[in-house]
Amino acid sequence: MEEALQDRPDNREIRVNIDGHAAGIQSLSAGQTPEPLLQTGGSQEPDAGRFQTSPERVRDEGLITGGVVGSWLLVLLFPLSLILDAIISSQLSSRQMRRLHIWLLPWVVIPLLTILSSALGYVFGKARMISTFYTPVMATTGDIHTATHCRVSSFQACIPPPPCTLLHDIPANGVATLLASVFGPMHGTVPGRLPDPGECATSLEQAVEQPDLATALIAAGGPAWLTTDPGLLAELRHYEVLYAPSLYRYDAPEDCPARAVVIDQDLLVVGQPAYYMGSFVEYQPGEMVVSLLNLETKDLITQFIARSTVWDAALVQAANPCGWTPADEMVWQPVNEMDQAKLDQFLSERGLELPEQPVNQGLVLEDEASLSLLKQAQSFSTADEALAWAHHEYGLKRQRLGFSENLILLEQSDAFGNRLLYRPQFKAQWRAALADGVLVLYVACERSADKGWSYDPQEGALLVNQLELPGGFINRRFILSTE
Repeated sequence: MEEALQDRPDNREIRVNIDGHAAGIQSLSAGQTPEPLLQTGGSQEPDAGRFQTSPERVRDEGLITGGVVGSWLLVLLFPLSLILDAIISSQLSSRQMRRLHIWLLPWVVIPLLTILSSALGYVFGKARMISTFYTPVMATTGDIHTATHCRVSSFQACIPPPPCTLLHDIPANGVATLLASVFGPMHGTVPGRLPDPGECATSLEQAVEQPDLATALIAAGGPAWLTTDPGLLAELRHYEVLYAPSLYRYDAPEDCPARAVVIDQDLLVVGQPAYYMGSFVEYQPGEMVVSLLNLETKDLITQFIARSTVWDAALVQAANPCGWTPADEMVWQPVNEMDQAKLDQFLSERGLELPEQPVNQGLVLEDEASLSLLKQAQSFSTADEALAWAHHEYGLKRQRLGFSENLILLEQSDAFGNRLLYRPQFKAQWRAALADGVLVLYVACERSADKGWSYDPQEGALLVNQLELPGGFINRRFILSTE
């Protein structure tokens, strides 16, 4: 009978170990209700404390939750967040809880994610390096780092909080540098070797000059460039670079010449005479926009500005006497340096004229003359409209982009040395008048005595700018009282 019961498949054996001692083996038949065998000297049920949590563990979990949330919220308040983390960690009861707390802190999570992101970016050709005040990284060819072939996001004028540098910038730059030193430069950005700017400029100056950009691309790149995307051509003719807080823009109109050359059979280098759009002068020394393209995929890799010994840029307007003339509406004439003596003839043959650069003679008007001139001043909605009027009526030279911004803010100090800021009132009318070769611009102003946080309108006070014609030199700026 016992052997038959033991051979039945619905029987099972339960081995129970209480306090490290074997309690034996009991065979139970199916359908029988097992009697409780767990006895520890009392009548406590066997599973009563299985899911109970100790008070210390509950306390540690609460501390970890609050500490981690607080650390993430205060991560930029360095070193306050570190002090909070140290206090929370010292209050935890076990080493296991302290390890869990450390692994959840931003000081560990953010660098690990940055390292992982940079490593994956290196593998897929998308890694970037960060250049700031604390972590300067030089991009020698455009925005490409020579040793790693990573693009450099430059914020040289930026002083980031220390946590940003410690948690993100240093790990990102370190991973890219380490992987490049072990496995070589990153693939995917530059096809093959990256030439330096000097090599690109030398190669371009030795190349054959073509009448326009499209012809230069076809001559160097071959039949594959016969159907070049017009959007790419437009992109190659414009270049912008940010040197905080200023944005520098270089443009090349469609009719300017270009040169192109292939380097190492996979890189197409294109150069065009560049004109700096931050200043409306009629002539400037030779500079060129250099563009690097992938010869196979036709992708633009990077751009930069280089000096040119074969191009000098002369940008003159044909017959547009009013307003500020955009670059595309001007006539672009490249002039070789060795032909400077023929410049006048070169321009006269095309009905153009290269005006002489004006000289500042320091002309100004006194306060009384400025006040009396106000009665005959004309009104304009903006400062740009007033400048355009002076250009059309009195021959004021065209000024660089953003010139009117120099007319709107005046800084002075009162008798106690306090800094005062003056600016035009919102939607205030500008008035302009001319006398003795001086253009006077008036506008109602408001004043700030708290470094620009708040402004108060100034009754009976005008912000006055005096510009000498024809050069537009701002020789005097002051506050004029009309009372």
